[in-house]
Amino acid sequence: MKNIALLFLLLFSQLYYTQSPILVIQGKVLDTSENIIANAEIKITFNDSTIIYKTNASGKYGKINLPMNEIYLLTVSCDTYISKSIIIDTKTDFDLADSSPITDVDLPLQLNSKKNLKKRKLSKKPYLVGKLKIDQKLGGLAIDYAFTSKQRVLYEEAYQKAMR
Repeated sequence: MKNIALLFLLLFSQLYYTQSPILVIQGKVLDTSENIIANAEIKITFNDSTIIYKTNASGKYGKINLPMNEIYLLTVSCDTYISKSIIIDTKTDFDLADSSPITDVDLPLQLNSKKNLKKRKLSKKPYLVGKLKIDQKLGGLAIDYAFTSKQRVLYEEAYQKAMR
């Protein structure tokens, strides 16, 4: 019996240490006035696969477990809001030896209402607004400020133009 328990312990510990690290994301979806958006769709696309989640009555979603060493596109949408997408790059600069088994990310998302738009072009497709990537110095994920700042300016310009 002792040998079986020892064998089980050895197999379990081997499985634990050979599993790929995971990214655990969770967050809340709000509008620009900080109002909760319930039933917003959180769609995660990667490698020709799609996973869909919904926010609860408090606007919260997660905990979504995603294997590291992939590039994900997270899109949040809701009927009366402009859809937005974020790239989550856990592949570029990925190093298994330096990765912790679990990386937790709190990812709050904010949507603009379609209500006051004069032109509907902006609201027809998700707008890419940011990127998270591996930061070797921090040992986790961080905002890609150069990419996100550029995308934010493009989004704001398009949004203001659609309001006219």
